[in-house]
Parts: sequence; structure tokens; C-alpha cells
Amino acid sequence: MERLLREKFKKNLLALMVSWFIWSPFVSMTRSYSQLFQKELGATPLIITVISSTFVTTFAISKVFGGYLTDKYGRRKVLVRGTFLAAFSSLIYALAPSWEVLIIGSVIRGVSLSYQPALRSIIADSTKSEFRGRIYALVNFIPGLISALSPLIAVYLVSLYGLTYAVRLMYTASFLRGIVAIVVRYAFIKETLEGKTRTFNLIEFYKDALEFVHKELLGILALKFFTLVGYALTLLKAYYVIYFLGLSEEDWGYLIFYNSLVSLPLFPSWVLHRQSWKKASTRTMFCTLLSWLHLALSSSSQVHFNILDSFDFSHLTRS
Repeated sequence: MERLLREKFKKNLLALMVSWFIWSPFVSMTRSYSQLFQKELGATPLIITVISSTFVTTFAISKVFGGYLTDKYGRRKVLVRGTFLAAFSSLIYALAPSWEVLIIGSVIRGVSLSYQPALRSIIADSTKSEFRGRIYALVNFIPGLISALSPLIAVYLVSLYGLTYAVRLMYTASFLRGIVAIVVRYAFIKETLEGKTRTFNLIEFYKDALEFVHKELLGILALKFFTLVGYALTLLKAYYVIYFLGLSEEDWGYLIFYNSLVSLPLFPSWVLHRQSWKKASTRTMFCTLLSWLHLALSSSSQVHFNILDSFDFSHLTRS
């Protein structure tokens, strides 16, 4: 019985890694030029922040329900259905005639990512706690390595077809690859939550969780809050760098490429596994704040390819 469980868990991790390998490079491609694409569809800086805020708000709310549904109905159901919605949102972006449609797509994408608690639960259920940091790093490393090259492909497409058409191609490719990822996850991932559907309501479900967070995780919660506030203040980074500092669209893609290289999933997860969370997060937050300060003080002649701008290490605090 134990041997069968180990085989099931190995297949789950392999299926996740394959689906990420298929899909994540194309998702990463679209992120490089999403704000510029929104501007091309008529969005002002205010509208760009509204689109982003709509996504973040929907995403935050959906994660609450996603965690509840994950523990009530099972990880696999939530994961597969959420993956479908995420892929479908890429199709909406690809066909959007104006920025108004992008808001609809951002809502659907925010709802779709309610599957993230299910995704993380499958990884946690399929690994021993003492190996979890390393396993998480390894199942993300190969897809992350391929995704690191995505900005270079995005730069090539933009230089070849122009910004708007190239980004539409990226979203279309993301949708098609997302469908393949759905097939892989549906066919090969097995449920890790044993037993029948649980009977508990949403309020009761989160009552104990909130008490635990208050007692044990209040410091981490505060750090994440201030990190998110910092991100909110740098939301229009792409718009600022290109339209105010004068960086070209191609050079922006190369800068994203540098950031991808130093953000490979193996590094943050391994660091957090080998060191205390407090030490690792403190060091990486310092690097992040330093990069933001440097960008704020940069002139148009200084921002080009300065490697410090790519050292945004705050992803370490979210691992």
C-alpha cells in the first residue's frame, strides 16, 4: 500500500512538472509586455492600475474560497477546473478589441487562480516535510529554466510583428498550451485528499486557521503585507521605464530576461531550505528595496541594462 502511494505521489509531481514545462514559458512571455499591450488598446496609467487592481482583488478573494473548496471537495477537481479558466482567460486577452474586455479577462483569471491552494496542497501532500523545499525547487526548476528564456522569444516576436500583434500571438499560444496542460493534469494527477466530501462551512473552516495565523504567523503576515504594498507602489514599473526613462521595448524584454535568470525557482527554495526563513527573507528584501531605490534614482541613460534593476529578489519571501 505504501509503495502504491509513493508511486502515485511521484506521478503527481511529474505531471505538475510536465504541465508547467508545457505552459509556463508562454505565460511568462505574456507578462513581459502586458502593460504595454494594455496601453496599445487605449488604457491610460489609471486604467492599467484598475485592471491590475481588479485582478489582485479577485485573486485574493478567490484564494479564500479556493482553499475552502480544496479541502472540502478535493485538490484535483479544483486544480483541473481552475487551469481551464486560466487558459480561457488568455484567449480573452488574445481577442480583446479594447481595454474594457481586458478587465473581464482579469476577473476570470483572478477567479481561475483559486486553484493555487490545490496546487500547493498536492505538492505538500506528495512530499515529506523535511524534503519539501528541495522538491518544490526541483519540480519548478526545469520549467523555470525554460521560462527564463521566454522574454527573449517575446523580444523576437515584438521586433518581428510589432507589439500588439506579437502579444496577441503570445496569448493565443498561452491558451493552446494551457489546454495541453489541462489534459496532462486531468489524465495523470491523482487525488491526494482521501475520504468523502467534508461537511463544514466557510466561517468554521477559517476560524481555526485565523487563530493559528494570529499566534504563529503574525510576523510573516506583516512582512507579506509590506511587500505587497511595495509592489503596489511599483505597479507601473514597465510604463515608467519605457515611456518616461526612454528604454526601448526590446531592451525592456532583455531586462526581464536578466530578472528571470536570477529568479530561477531552484535558488529561492534551496536558500530557504538551507537557512532560516527570517535570515533569508531579510537579506532578499534588502536586495529588493535596493533595486527599487536604484530605479527611482535612475535617469534615462542609467537604466539601460544595469544588472541591479533585475535583482528583484522579493520572490524569495513568497516561496
